[in-house]
Amino acid sequence: MPVSGLRILRSACLGALAAALPDFLEPADSSHHRRFFHSVIALCGLGWMASRVVRMPPSEFRSDLLALLAGYGSHLAADALTPRSLPLC
Repeated sequence: MPVSGLRILRSACLGALAAALPDFLEPADSSHHRRFFHSVIALCGLGWMASRVVRMPPSEFRSDLLALLAGYGSHLAADALTPRSLPLC
């Protein structure tokens, strides 16, 4: 299945939107803003969902889901590297 430039751009945009989602759901209005959507449990849930999505037959829908999961996961991974890290739940 060949990948076009527009497909790559679409995945990048979806990933970028999903990476902003945790701070949209839990705005960074204080240093203690991280709750469920910024948690280890949420990161584990993303991993579980990704393990299910990769078993799906290749399609644009599957690619979109993986871009969304990767974007959200990248936000949580970056937050995990900060001194406050991620709460358990």
